[in-house]
Amino acid sequence: MCGDGRDVHWDAREELFLVERARAERGARLRATFGQRSDRHAGCTDQSASVRRILAASLAHPTAVLVVTLVFAVAGAAAFWRLPIEAFPELADPQVQVITLFNGHAAEEVERQVTLPVEREMNGIPNLTRMHSFSLFGLSFVVLTFDDGTDLYFARQQVIERLAQVDLPDGVKATLGPLATPTGEIYRYTLRGDAYSPMQLREVEDWVMERHLKQVPGVADVVSYGGFVKQYQVEVDQRRLEARGVTLRQVFEALGRSNANAGGNYIVHGDQQYVVRGLGTLASVDDVGKVVVAARGGTPIRVADVARVTIGAAPRRGIVTRDHDREAVEGIVLMRRGENPSEVLAALDAKVEQLNHGILPPGMRVDVFYDRGRLVRRTLTTVSHNLVVGAVLVVLVVGVFLMSLRAALIVAVVIPLSLLAASNTAERASRGSRTRPRRRARCSTMMTAPSTMMPKSTATMLSRLALMPRACR
Repeated sequence: MCGDGRDVHWDAREELFLVERARAERGARLRATFGQRSDRHAGCTDQSASVRRILAASLAHPTAVLVVTLVFAVAGAAAFWRLPIEAFPELADPQVQVITLFNGHAAEEVERQVTLPVEREMNGIPNLTRMHSFSLFGLSFVVLTFDDGTDLYFARQQVIERLAQVDLPDGVKATLGPLATPTGEIYRYTLRGDAYSPMQLREVEDWVMERHLKQVPGVADVVSYGGFVKQYQVEVDQRRLEARGVTLRQVFEALGRSNANAGGNYIVHGDQQYVVRGLGTLASVDDVGKVVVAARGGTPIRVADVARVTIGAAPRRGIVTRDHDREAVEGIVLMRRGENPSEVLAALDAKVEQLNHGILPPGMRVDVFYDRGRLVRRTLTTVSHNLVVGAVLVVLVVGVFLMSLRAALIVAVVIPLSLLAASNTAERASRGSRTRPRRRARCSTMMTAPSTMMPKSTATMLSRLALMPRACR
């Protein structure tokens, strides 16, 4: 009996202990809940007090508020005028084009001897995400796409270093495409001149227009189409070659050897020096015809004796027309990536005006038929119209509901101030974009490079991945 009584008494004390502990835990939870609510209420009270102090200071010093607002508006307006405004946002990843000319060879030969060696050497470039190529008749075109945020100048430098190691056929040289984007065509024009032939127009386009337009800041390249590319053509007569015992290879070597100048040092004559040089550059049809191919019995055999020399045009695979003109010479101006299109277009207009009034030959002029500045101005007009209409609607709606013109105007003023604030932020972001891609490229390299050294432990891998972004920032 005594043993059973002690067991019962022990069970009652244990149950009482459990009940008291449950009450204590419930009380602690309630106190914690009320404490959090009171802390939240205190935080809200502090925020309300801060807002009241700001409003009181603003009402007490209206002049200071107006001065600060005016300075803010002026800074935003200045940032708005400096902000690069683009009608076509550039969304493409950084790309580098490798262009190689292999004249006279079929697409299969271009693919095997040029495109494949270039692709094989380009593998492994840092941040390279995609590579595709086109092989056409006499042309190899390889496009390298890099990760978003990669510095384009860094990517081009890496490609140039790899191109130096590519084994290409003799006389073939790979070059990089212009530092432009797919949406970089901002200006198109044609050369007009009733008294000039398509060949003369194309000659002016290649030697005058391209040289002057590339001097405009922000222009990456000028691409020319149409017309006829001038050539000095030598049409060899096989019967004349056999009659004089001359081969076609001798004609090729003679033309290549003769079209060059030579330096002869200088001659001292008293206190003066006379520079000696040999003039051998071919400048006309007669000069080409007088090139000596061989000699038979002391008699020179010239190119004119075995061939007919004429001025012709390079074979073309297309034609450019405009309106009612059957032949036209067109030029496309490419803008450099990251430039301000408004500034580049303004400089182009000034240069074209200069070309039309003194540089081009008489009777020849530049006729512009596409200028992205018009689209940019139309975009700005649309934005301004929407801003004005939105402000008017806000004033009307707020005035109707509040029955106060002052309150409506106060609300409407916030709209242009918000636009100016956004312009200021965007302008600062655009100024820092030149350095930001470098940081992002280094960040991606830090996050991917150590992956080959990571152990197989999942916890270690997760901890390293969590710490690397902080190091990048």
